[in-house]
Amino acid sequence: MNRIADPRPTISSLDEAKELFMRYVLAVKRMAIHTARADKRIAEIKEQLAGQNEGLLLAAQDLKASLAAWILANLHLFADPRKIKTEFGTFGLQTVTDVCFLNEEVTLQALMDRGYTECFKAVPKPLKTPIRKRLESGEEIPGVILRSGDTVVCDEDKTLIAQAVASLEK
Repeated sequence: MNRIADPRPTISSLDEAKELFMRYVLAVKRMAIHTARADKRIAEIKEQLAGQNEGLLLAAQDLKASLAAWILANLHLFADPRKIKTEFGTFGLQTVTDVCFLNEEVTLQALMDRGYTECFKAVPKPLKTPIRKRLESGEEIPGVILRSGDTVVCDEDKTLIAQAVASLEK
């Protein structure tokens, strides 16, 4: 592909760099404002939806509780089949077995003492800070190196952005 023009700005002075940085901060500020406005609208819609659904939720909970009480009072109707199919879905009984921890710490220690490693999750993850300390002390660790150098930073004034967002709430 032949590039006809490079749309990136060319900077030839500190003043031009400051101007470019200002445009960057203003773009970040506009994004924060747009996001804040959208978040506010989303919160309003969710609040409105919750109000609309409040009565339906209570009614649905009451209906489900009544159905559950009726099923428990008529267990003989759910011996075989245990669930009743309808055009709206199924209802009935289902056997559930759950593991209930009385003291998870005691259980974990017992599993570890017995070597039942398949019964708990241990996910090893390299930690950069202790690795860096070992590398800085001269130790070599396969698969990792220390790399140092300058990096470019652009930190917009968070107060400026927060004030712009706060002004929307007034």
